[in-house]
Amino acid sequence: MDASGPRTSQVTVGRQLVAGRAAEIHSVVDEALRTDPAVLRLRLHEVELFDAAGVGLLLRLQAQARRQGTDLVCSGPPRRLVAVLHRTGAVHLLTVVA
Repeated sequence: MDASGPRTSQVTVGRQLVAGRAAEIHSVVDEALRTDPAVLRLRLHEVELFDAAGVGLLLRLQAQARRQGTDLVCSGPPRRLVAVLHRTGAVHLLTVVA
């Protein structure tokens, strides 16, 4: 996690956004949210492998951040992940930027 602006935190998800890493990713995001950032940027540029549980995790993290008053931004997702987010309608629930 590193700051990139006032009250902004960043978390780099890594290569796998899958069920087996959900607890680990959630723990790191929980830690970042404890700093009460205005914006939490999830950096997805390294993601090579994802599954339905990973997509579900993004939605749960979005809801958690929203409850806390933090804007969650998913940045740099691979095209395949963006395509899945569009097909499932999840893209309308998440803030996704290139």
